[in-house]
Amino acid sequence: MKPESAFYQKMKKGMTKAKITRVESWVNLGIPDCIVGLANKFHLIELKVAAPSGKVKVSAHQVAFHSGHKGYPTWVFVQYEKGRKAKLFVYEGWQSYALAQYGILLPPALEQSYPWDWEKIEKHLTAFRK
Repeated sequence: MKPESAFYQKMKKGMTKAKITRVESWVNLGIPDCIVGLANKFHLIELKVAAPSGKVKVSAHQVAFHSGHKGYPTWVFVQYEKGRKAKLFVYEGWQSYALAQYGILLPPALEQSYPWDWEKIEKHLTAFRK
């Protein structure tokens, strides 16, 4: 199983209050990986697994999508593992350009060490106001 697929399975199992649909699109490049229905709102979430160096591969299409939807609930979830240390970083979509440049050194909107508190993550998403 690819790392992002395993990350998706963890998210789907953990976010019990959300309805999550995986999106695979080769037609419209840059569309986030998941549509998440949570508290009567839709969120678009891109899933990334960072390299051991902390670098996060974000394509130009993904940056363009998130930049074009600034003010809407779009997110980039980054899973980072180095040795036995695992973290989850939650970035707002508009941060995607800087995320591509700085990787996990970019301060996230939310950061958690493993085991992740999915309920806290859901609360963070539902608190989104722009």
